[in-house]
Amino acid sequence: MNNGGPVIAADQDEKGGYKVYDGTSGADITKKFNSGLSPKEKALPAIEPKPEPAKTEKTASKARTKENSAFKRSHLGLSAGMSSLKKNDDSLEVLAANNSGAQITQTKTTGRFRLFYEHYFSWRYGIGLAAGTGLGGQTMYAAGNRTLNIESNPKTATLYFIRRFGRHFSAYLGGGADIYSFELEDPSNLAGVPAGPGNFEGNMTAPHGEAGLVLSAGNFSLRLSLKQTLGEGTDNISRDSNGTKYRLIVRNNNTLSSKSSGQALDSNEKYFRVDLGGFASAVTLNYAFGNW
Repeated sequence: MNNGGPVIAADQDEKGGYKVYDGTSGADITKKFNSGLSPKEKALPAIEPKPEPAKTEKTASKARTKENSAFKRSHLGLSAGMSSLKKNDDSLEVLAANNSGAQITQTKTTGRFRLFYEHYFSWRYGIGLAAGTGLGGQTMYAAGNRTLNIESNPKTATLYFIRRFGRHFSAYLGGGADIYSFELEDPSNLAGVPAGPGNFEGNMTAPHGEAGLVLSAGNFSLRLSLKQTLGEGTDNISRDSNGTKYRLIVRNNNTLSSKSSGQALDSNEKYFRVDLGGFASAVTLNYAFGNW
């Protein structure tokens, strides 16, 4: 008697074999019996949680977006500061070297005032233009009680490229030109002009290169710069006296004199040369009053 379990019976077709039947339905379940229970269905793989984005990336991205949105591409402002110049040698040095007791004094530190405009193509790169003047430049040659004095307030313009390295630090490199209109005072008439003492005048234009570092905080910035003025100065220095133009000359490398314009120079004579350029360092405080 069977309670519905499997029934094992001899296999009539195979010697020593057997078959297994379902006790209820009588179905042949030999293969199922021999193989045991069929394997259970595999469990679905566990769903792995998605990794959360790194908080640092979110924070950095948010800060960068905020900073870029606050960044202004155009800036207009003023700068004021001090400049120290090591002047190029010219005819004043020649006279001083060949006259015993003669000396040259120079106002090395002068004022510097400029108006600047800067525009950034991106957060890192920009271009700028600065134009202004220098104040207080003076060079004096003294031989005994006789003096020559040169005064000039150069006009300057510089085009430069800017590279930012962060919110508060940038560097720039550029070039431009300096324009000088100067007076050479000869109160003792060292030049020997027939009409007596007077002032000679001259003009000079020279290219320059400039580079610097900028430390910024809000609308204010501190600029540290180096500037090299190129060229050889000018020897076209003259004055009008009684309808005649006189050119300033140096004779025998030790004597100041003059000749009327157009008069040929002798072999021992050279036109007096003034070079107001040189190597300068400057510190300026800048304020950007316009930002958009």
